[in-house]
Amino acid sequence: MEDCVDDGPPDCLPPCRQDPLKPPTVPSLDFLFQQMAATIQEVFWISPPDLATLLYASSAFERVWGLPWDRAPQPPAAIIGAAHPEDFSRSFKEIGSVQHTPRDIEYRIIRPDGAMRWIRNRVRAVYDKTGRLVMRVGAAADITERKLFQKSLIESHARFVTVLDSIEADIYVADMNTHEILFVNRHIQQSYGGDLRGKKCWEVFHQEAGPCPRCITPELIDSEGKPIEGVAWEGLSPVTGKWYFNYDRAIKWVDGRLVRLQIATDISRIKNLETETSRIQARLQQAQKMEAIGTLAGGIAHDFNNILTAILGYTEMAMMGVDAESAVNRSLQQVLKAGNRARELVRQILTFSRQTEHEFKPVQLDLIVKEAVNLMRASLPSTISIRMRLHSQSITLADPTQIHQVIINLCTNAAHAMREKGGELFVGLEDIHPNQAFFNEHAELSPGAYQKLTVRDSGHGIHPDMQARIFEPFFTTKQRGEGTGMGLAVVSGIIKSHKGAISIESAVGNGTTFRVFLPIIQSAEVEPLFDHAPDLPSGHERILLVDDEEPIARLGKQMLEHLGYRVTTCLTAADAFNIFIQSPWRFDLVVTDMTMPKMTGAELAQKIRLIRRDIPIILCTGYSGKISRERAWEIGIRELVNKPMAIRELAQTVRKVLDHAGLPPP
Repeated sequence: MEDCVDDGPPDCLPPCRQDPLKPPTVPSLDFLFQQMAATIQEVFWISPPDLATLLYASSAFERVWGLPWDRAPQPPAAIIGAAHPEDFSRSFKEIGSVQHTPRDIEYRIIRPDGAMRWIRNRVRAVYDKTGRLVMRVGAAADITERKLFQKSLIESHARFVTVLDSIEADIYVADMNTHEILFVNRHIQQSYGGDLRGKKCWEVFHQEAGPCPRCITPELIDSEGKPIEGVAWEGLSPVTGKWYFNYDRAIKWVDGRLVRLQIATDISRIKNLETETSRIQARLQQAQKMEAIGTLAGGIAHDFNNILTAILGYTEMAMMGVDAESAVNRSLQQVLKAGNRARELVRQILTFSRQTEHEFKPVQLDLIVKEAVNLMRASLPSTISIRMRLHSQSITLADPTQIHQVIINLCTNAAHAMREKGGELFVGLEDIHPNQAFFNEHAELSPGAYQKLTVRDSGHGIHPDMQARIFEPFFTTKQRGEGTGMGLAVVSGIIKSHKGAISIESAVGNGTTFRVFLPIIQSAEVEPLFDHAPDLPSGHERILLVDDEEPIARLGKQMLEHLGYRVTTCLTAADAFNIFIQSPWRFDLVVTDMTMPKMTGAELAQKIRLIRRDIPIILCTGYSGKISRERAWEIGIRELVNKPMAIRELAQTVRKVLDHAGLPPP
């Protein structure tokens, strides 16, 4: 103790100078209060109840308020007197209203340097033992940085929401475990209606009773539970009925948990375009198929019809020379029947590929129906009855032969459907005045009145899967070898070419109904449809016959001579022209094939008419696509006929042309 120097107040001595037997001096409470107030960041203050001045303010006052302490006690209390003008009344009232329960009051202050700071003032009222309010105390903290951060967050959130709300896509966030929807943008609310937050995603978007496979999406996180790349998929919403391209991704939410973010873009228009594209491609493929059929038909028609001309012609000639009741005649009838079937098949292919010309004229449809049904009666078994109900005598612009073909094809199909068990074939005809719904269903039709032809059977019906393809070429519901698959395709092509429509209604086991709609025209003169003259017209005129195929030329000569005509045949157009110019007035008629080497029949006709303009000419072709009827008339040809021709057709055509020899082509 000798080393210590006693040179200060006893209570200020260092510990080494203290008397160990004397207790240490304790600072006053005021001193301790001031020291504690100086160590905290908040401004501790005391004021009278009326807030007129400050009784005390800790040293942090100068740092926060920017005012020296000597100005702090001045009225009004600087703790409130520096409040922003917009906040002064509110904050003064709120601080003055604090009673027993402390309150946090936030407001802005303006520092002398013009800076604005945000203050959070925790205020408490102090009462004496009698309950009288004696002072107000508080602890004020500068929360400017926190306020700025909050403002930044609010603005950032507002920008985020604004961006998401402006995106034309459905966006939502859902908890990956509970599937609770945590966030949705405006677009998805408009799509599904109302605020969806708090609901289950599988219930709102998929109408499921529990989590769906897309809710679980384990592929969104790796084995360590961390988010990985997203997953894209397409789906049809059962709620909106729209197709969406969905992108799912796992992300960390603001509270740290993993959530699933989904962005769904409406691709219904794209899907519709894909469907339309597929439909157009199918139609294009169908058109290409039809073009191929047409090319094939045009390529084989001429040669095939020449072959059929020989088969049919020689068969008819042979039948004329044998007893009608003989076995030979019966065999020849089968040959003739097969040849006619082959001729009809070629005509169907050409008709379907639209490479034959239509002879449209006003016709009374009920007459064609009666003719076709009467023709069908003889070929139907007794187990099939026919019932007709024809309530229309209206006129339509049509090719009678093709309409006759339509009715025969439909009735033949109906009879085939009833061949096993029998049944009733119903054929009806009536006028209708369709409503707008009809034209919406048949957009290809023009407004107006229509005749409705109905062909109904009570047969086995057609499966719905087959009905969509029933009018396709080479598609048939018949067994192999029973049909070509061209019948209904040809029917559809004919009806469309007549600006009409055809529909089918069928159910398995309940029969099939075909309805054909053809436009009605105003009254017009109707020509007789069919020539039933039993005798073959004949004559004695001289005919120049030209065909490059010797069997066809020989057959034509034999047919014409059988009819009484005198015939000169030539196998080339050049030989025919040389014979003609030697004696132009020797011949009354020229019958020539169209397709011949070096000089066609049309070219031969033009050269002959330079010598004799009045000479009637018949042009024969195995394929009418080589020349049109209008073109034939332009160069002076009286008739354009298609091979193969039966002897009756040849006899009628030759007689018709000779009887009108002095008249110009139609």
